[in-house]
Amino acid sequence: MVWRAQPLRTRLIIALAVTLAPLAMLGIVRAVIDYREDRATAERNLVEQTSLLTREHQRVLGATARILSLLAADADIRGLRAAACDATLRDAVATLKEYRMAIVAGPDGVIRCRSDAGRPVGPAGNWRWFQDALAERRLIVSSIFQSPALQDRTLVAALPMLDADRAVTGVVALYFDLGALLGASSAGRMTPDTSLTLMDAQGGRLLLAGAPLDLGAEAQAALVRTAGSEEAALAMVRDSGGHDLVIAVTSLVPQRLYAAMARDVDAILKPLRAKLAMNLAVLLAIWLVAVLAIGAMTHRMIVRWILHLRNATTDYIAGRPVARTTGLDDAPLELRELGTSIMEMMDVSDRRGDDLKEAIAHRDQMIKEIHHRVRNNLQIIASLLNLQTRTVTEPAARETLLALRTRINALALIHRNLYENHDLQLVDLDAFLPMLCNQLQDLSAAGKRHVAIRTAVPRLSVPADAAVTLSMLLTEIVSSTVKQLSPGDTAPAAIAVELSPAAAGRQRLTVSADGIVDPFGFPDSLSRQLIEGYVRQLGGTIDARDAGATTIVIEVAKLA
Repeated sequence: MVWRAQPLRTRLIIALAVTLAPLAMLGIVRAVIDYREDRATAERNLVEQTSLLTREHQRVLGATARILSLLAADADIRGLRAAACDATLRDAVATLKEYRMAIVAGPDGVIRCRSDAGRPVGPAGNWRWFQDALAERRLIVSSIFQSPALQDRTLVAALPMLDADRAVTGVVALYFDLGALLGASSAGRMTPDTSLTLMDAQGGRLLLAGAPLDLGAEAQAALVRTAGSEEAALAMVRDSGGHDLVIAVTSLVPQRLYAAMARDVDAILKPLRAKLAMNLAVLLAIWLVAVLAIGAMTHRMIVRWILHLRNATTDYIAGRPVARTTGLDDAPLELRELGTSIMEMMDVSDRRGDDLKEAIAHRDQMIKEIHHRVRNNLQIIASLLNLQTRTVTEPAARETLLALRTRINALALIHRNLYENHDLQLVDLDAFLPMLCNQLQDLSAAGKRHVAIRTAVPRLSVPADAAVTLSMLLTEIVSSTVKQLSPGDTAPAAIAVELSPAAAGRQRLTVSADGIVDPFGFPDSLSRQLIEGYVRQLGGTIDARDAGATTIVIEVAKLA
């Protein structure tokens, strides 16, 4: 049902979309495959870059261990000879750009000698790396920290000096220059979104280079386990901020220090996703161009001509003038033929419509003429009855003839209203009932008896048959009520006729009499029978009042 409700252009577009769907799916599959291949290539590049960047670091750290061993074996340093020790340290730092300062501390943490006497260096006893060196009695690489002496961040490699009994006689330490350690060439090969990190075997000592890296304890331990060999390994972890990272880990000092190069997964995937989005956008653009093209061609070749014909037929149905030229000179042959057929149908319909209007007008004229002649004939009959009434002296017979004349005049008034009205099927009660009551007042000689008939009727049009029955009912009620007047009674009297809406679309006819004794006694059995018959014919009910009641209420079915 939905397909049947779609216009031609929509159907063609849907058909084209279904036709292009397999090609679009192939393009999407190809784009996804390329995306996965590009992601794998990016991960391999990260591993290779990590290996390249850490080779120099491995050389420097390996050389550091040898230098510390040589310094620890120097007699001046082992003997803690202040001047000679300072000179040895100063010569070592001056020739090696990777270090900024060297110190020797006794086992009590007191600084015994240093390479730069101008830098204030406090006792080493509270320093973590010093405590670790004493406790572990091996080469220690500290975590990154802020050095008060250097007023900069640094990293310390420390080696305890042992005597023949393996007792610690002091600690010799080198302070790294981090800028030199990372190297200008290394920094130049790193992208802005890359983190280069140095960590010890426990994973808790980090050296940050580039973008900050914030890993939890579990993530750091996982990285250490991943870097179990000197070959670079790849790991996927999540930092403390909830960001997914891809990290390449390689060993700098076996079992001691590791280098980890990390990149945000979003940073890697962003260009890949952009490429994927571009590929999908191209596919979508091709699809849209095809859809728009077929839509434009369909509109130009078919739809606009069909809309032209639809507008023409709509104007014709609405009665607006329509040019009898198709206006389809540039349309396809089939549509031109269809337009010609529609215009011919309009011409035939116009001719038939003119014939029908002429026939209806002739019929209306005939009906009006019939109503006019019926009304004239009824008036002639009423006139004959009026003449006959003048020759009758018996009161009962005279009353019978007058009642018959009143009924005939009521029928004549209906026919007059019909042929004078523009609608031959409906009667306007708001105009007709007051006219009928005035006629009843005149025909019953109510004016001589001082009876005034008032009406209250809303705007209401009813079919002619209902109006005839209602008028005959009202005629019987008013005429019978007037008969209840005493011949010698000259007191003023009044009759009120009201038509109002009732429940469920029904109508309520209320007739009230004032100044008339037992106005609705209806002594005439014929009048009573006629009133009850008219009420049944209207599908209504009559409120039977007790003797002497002054109001009668009749509810009838919906008249309009």
